[in-house]
Amino acid sequence: MKMTTPKLLATALFAAGFAVTISAQTPYYAATAQDLQSDLTEAAAGSNPSGSIIYLENDPTQAGGYFLGNFNYNSATTYPLQILVNTVNPSGGTFNVTNTIDGGGTGRGLNITSGGSVTVNGITFMRNC
Repeated sequence: MKMTTPKLLATALFAAGFAVTISAQTPYYAATAQDLQSDLTEAAAGSNPSGSIIYLENDPTQAGGYFLGNFNYNSATTYPLQILVNTVNPSGGTFNVTNTIDGGGTGRGLNITSGGSVTVNGITFMRNC
C-alpha cells in the first residue's frame, strides 16, 4: 500500500488551491556531541517556520547526557528554537534528566545568535576551566 506523507499531502492540497498551514514541528534528538551540533546546524537553516525543538538524550556511553564541545547556532530567521531534555525512554521508564553542556575550558559551551526566541530548559552549563 502506498503511503502519503503529510508534506506530500500538503503540497497536493496547495496545488489544488487549498490554503495549507503546516505547523507541526519535527523534533531532533541528540545523544552525542556530534548529534547536537548537527541538529543545531540543521535547525539554523530555518526550514521550519514553526521553529525547531532539540531534545537532549542520554548518551549510552556516559552517565546522563554529557555534551563536550563548543556548540554554535547561528540563524538569521525569526523562527523559535527550543533545546529541552528528553526524559521519556522509548524502552520504558525515564531517562536520567541530568544533561550537561561542557565548553571544555576553551570558550562558550553554547553560542546562540538568532532573530527568534530561544528556550533552553533542564540543562547544566559548565565551562570546565
